[in-house]
Amino acid sequence: LIVCTEWDNATVKWTLETWRSIMKSCHVVLCPQRVTEQPAKSNIKAVQAMSFGIPVIASPLPAYKEFIVNGKNGYICDKPEEWKNALIELKDMRRRVQIGMNGKETAEDFDLESISSAFYTLFATMHSILHPIVKKKLEITTATELIPIIIPVYNCCDYLKMCVESIRKN
Repeated sequence: LIVCTEWDNATVKWTLETWRSIMKSCHVVLCPQRVTEQPAKSNIKAVQAMSFGIPVIASPLPAYKEFIVNGKNGYICDKPEEWKNALIELKDMRRRVQIGMNGKETAEDFDLESISSAFYTLFATMHSILHPIVKKKLEITTATELIPIIIPVYNCCDYLKMCVESIRKN
């Protein structure tokens, strides 16, 4: 068991330098989350594992449930017994490969390179509009010590509200 996180109990600290090689070395990636405290966390860790063809077992975050079809391309588990059963099922190498390949197909368009490219294109296109606004906000930030946060969202107002509330709480 490798615990790769930013928390003190980490076997390996989650950093830009470590996460990819650690994740690729795993047979299964677990994504437990504090769903009630942080319901609007990103699905990036689960999607990245899926893009590598690694089966994922995850908490029932809305972001995870958008991609994971329980028992088909990963597992959504809430109760300890569900986590245990998913792990037992994935002891079978053929099942791990099947779930991993289904997950890889699901995540095909959402791996790190694809998303990075899409965001780069979006921000490059919007630069002429955003630059004066961001520059003005940064001037205000310096004066008032506010931190600007850009949350790219499309057609999901409820999820945005959860995200902002999670930021406020945490």
